[in-house]
Amino acid sequence: MRAIHQGPKTPLGEVLMVERGKIAKSIQNDALKALVFVDELICTGTSATEYFRALYGDCGDLLTAMNLRVFFITVIGFDEAKSCIERAVAEMGLSIRVSICDPLDDSARCFSSSSRIFPEAS
Repeated sequence: MRAIHQGPKTPLGEVLMVERGKIAKSIQNDALKALVFVDELICTGTSATEYFRALYGDCGDLLTAMNLRVFFITVIGFDEAKSCIERAVAEMGLSIRVSICDPLDDSARCFSSSSRIFPEAS
């Protein structure tokens, strides 16, 4: 979940991609309307939760004071992981909308009792 360069101008404004350590400075820009974090996969939600805890440590007060829309979008992931992330960011007082493009339930886990992958093992 990091970005490393400044992107092109779009109809919505300039796309600015920065690493976590530079977010605090970047969000002080009044023209900024939203923060979008993108990841390819969430399994347990632990990595994303740790990332948002670190982000909160870096600039949590600023994030809560700003009127920014904040999104965390992942390509694929488990519903349980989404719930874990949502609980964690809510406990921090952050308003982050978590979206999974292709959500998975427990049946997509190889060794769960409801596995579709190895049904005979359940």
